[in-house]
Amino acid sequence: MTNINEFVIFSLVGYPKHSDLNEEVNFGEVFSDNDNHDLPMETFQISDAMIVVAIDVGTTFSGYSFVFTHDKSRVRYMRNSGKDSDSIHKVPTILLIDPNKKFKAFGYEAQNYYNDLTPKERKRWFYFENFKMDLNVQTLNNSIKLISTNGQTLKAKLVFTEVLKHLCLQAMMEISDQLAFQLTKQDIRWVVTVPALWNESAKQFMREAALETGLIIANSLYIALEPEVASLYCRQLDCKMPSPLKAIEQGFKYAVIDAGGGSVDVTFHQIQSNGYMKEIYKSSGLQLGSFEINKSFEQILSKIFGLEIWLSLQRDHPSIYFELMDKFELRKREFCWKKPTKQSYNLTLSFAFMQFINSKKLKIENLFRRKHCPNGLRYDHKLGIIRIGMNLMIQLFDNVIEPMRRHIKRQINQVLEEDRLHFAFIVGGFAQSQLLRQRLKTVLEPETLVVIPPSPHLAVMHGAALYGLDPTIIRSRRAMRTYGIGVLAKMDSLKNIKSTKTQKTIIKNGEQWSCDVFDRFVTINQEVGLFQTITRRYKPVHHDQQFCILHIYSTERESVHFVTEPDVIKCGSIYMELEQLNQPNQTINPAIEKLVYTREIEAQMFFGETQIKVQLVMVTITDMKTGKLVTTEIDFLNSYKTS
Repeated sequence: MTNINEFVIFSLVGYPKHSDLNEEVNFGEVFSDNDNHDLPMETFQISDAMIVVAIDVGTTFSGYSFVFTHDKSRVRYMRNSGKDSDSIHKVPTILLIDPNKKFKAFGYEAQNYYNDLTPKERKRWFYFENFKMDLNVQTLNNSIKLISTNGQTLKAKLVFTEVLKHLCLQAMMEISDQLAFQLTKQDIRWVVTVPALWNESAKQFMREAALETGLIIANSLYIALEPEVASLYCRQLDCKMPSPLKAIEQGFKYAVIDAGGGSVDVTFHQIQSNGYMKEIYKSSGLQLGSFEINKSFEQILSKIFGLEIWLSLQRDHPSIYFELMDKFELRKREFCWKKPTKQSYNLTLSFAFMQFINSKKLKIENLFRRKHCPNGLRYDHKLGIIRIGMNLMIQLFDNVIEPMRRHIKRQINQVLEEDRLHFAFIVGGFAQSQLLRQRLKTVLEPETLVVIPPSPHLAVMHGAALYGLDPTIIRSRRAMRTYGIGVLAKMDSLKNIKSTKTQKTIIKNGEQWSCDVFDRFVTINQEVGLFQTITRRYKPVHHDQQFCILHIYSTERESVHFVTEPDVIKCGSIYMELEQLNQPNQTINPAIEKLVYTREIEAQMFFGETQIKVQLVMVTITDMKTGKLVTTEIDFLNSYKTS
């Protein structure tokens, strides 16, 4: 292993310019290697609150839950507002913003209001749906914009802030109706859920959007991973579940598969003493959910009717379009693969839809005879019904389920290589699909018992409220990626490492140093305790430096030596303002001045929570026992620009 004392930090000020490489620059040394220790639990501060409110923004449906801290056994859900039993306690994730970029409506109200607008008015409004997974990009930043259903663009931060603000206000109004006093910000501890596959920038984005609502205090907000909180819901299941579940006890290991509208996430937990939990393998996810079935069917219809006509239907007659796709959504939910193969699922076309097609001087029966119409899809012109055959429905489902199944099987097999899993819980809205259940059982059983908990579509929302009662319940996690920073290292210390074509070197004090060396903090899938810190000490480049910036890099590979290697990305930065030292009134020996007035920065990294955190302490050589704690955060949205 490379000797850490031969490292110097360059990321405190960004890369040195080529013209400066041979100048006398005081690069700060890295003083300690993976100095890991656990902090006492008291340092993990949990805000005092009388209520926990959990917000679950989903791809297709959203909602909230809440629990009073004096009555932890009863989790309450959002007031019933759905059109059918499947959407009770949730509303569609649909947002309507007016031409002045102000909130107008959310959920069914947004859809109905938008339908009533004239075609001319719609061009000026912003109608968003199914936009959640747009945050799952590698280079997310605060300037990213979303494209609305009607072609308008708006900053994503505004869209998510308005959604969160609406759900927060709705929750506060519902809770206030049950209290005899007015709620304040200090009374509520908030939990906002995110998919496990989201990177650190997306988590930070969601946190900032929540804080920009103006309703949430920073130290009262927790970002929770969806499969993790669903795990809390599953482990507290009662006697309604199969008898083997009654024996859940310390040491038991299980998987939670959260299959929703936009993604599938998998997490693996083990029950610890006193009811605590630890992650036994890193969480993973796949951007693929039940909504892809709707998109596939819509693509078929757009080919049959023609793309231009289909876009015209969406743009100029949204109520007709929504009605047709809502009917398909209902057929999708009631789909049962065990029915006879001759069984078909019917969509009755409305009179308004037929009038629209007739206005284009087309006959529907002729369109369904074209080559674009797949086997298993036909039109009954006598009844005005589109019939979807059983085999075609299975194909639509399997196009989504099979990639899910392969991903889950790959993750499960990696765990089973070293251990066993007692249970696998399947949750999320897509868990209500009988075909999904059957396909996943073929992967998991008989080695692992598959369990579908009651109301699987509410598992995340319910579990998030439980998580808010005790955010320390998951005592250790696995690193999602390998994280580190870029440093300089003496070439002699890298003699066993193969150099790269893009590797840069400099000459410092007559010795050759290598740039771009990856100084690793944690390795992918490494276990990190909730209270565990990883400490490094750095020295600023200039003694009179006013600020510093550390750049963080990550990769999905275990072994990495240089930040310039393939698949290594710069994912975040840490900004710190430096306190200026009092300079001597008289001239002193430069060597003594350098020793006495040199500052060091101690970085304490926390990888055991759902978000990576850092504390920086500035100390001086003359007094190593004291230091100034600087409150700072890792910026994963690239807000800090350096040359």
